[in-house]
Amino acid sequence: TQEDTPPESILGYAREQLAYFKVPRFIEYADDLPRTPSERVEKHKLVKMKADLRIGSYDAADKTWK
Repeated sequence: TQEDTPPESILGYAREQLAYFKVPRFIEYADDLPRTPSERVEKHKLVKMKADLRIGSYDAADKTWK
């Protein structure tokens, strides 16, 4: 949850571990993710869950919630 792990903590870890162009700009917390029978995340279903994926997410560039 956001209270347990703030977005800046996630971004800080990502900056340490990833190349700068791989660090995500948007972060969103989810209780559950759609998965295939082999437990892979169904990314195409994530995209279909919301019309605008930025709404309800943390924008690292603006340091605000959208």
